[in-house]
Amino acid sequence: GPHSVTMDADGYLFITDNRNHRIIGQDSTGFRCIAACDGGSGANALRLTFPTAARFDRFGNIFVMDAGNH
Repeated sequence: GPHSVTMDADGYLFITDNRNHRIIGQDSTGFRCIAACDGGSGANALRLTFPTAARFDRFGNIFVMDAGNH
């Protein structure tokens, strides 16, 4: 369920996996889950519910739009 793709300042891709409620990121070794990796939805610091987009600020911090948690 990929929903959006964004790129960081180093050129690596990050994918919001909407149906699996997680964020997938790329690094020099390939792709891996970087946020909410257990695949369950929820409303706490370790879970997302239907993430729709992710963006980076100029310092490299990632911000996730999480539609299911408003």
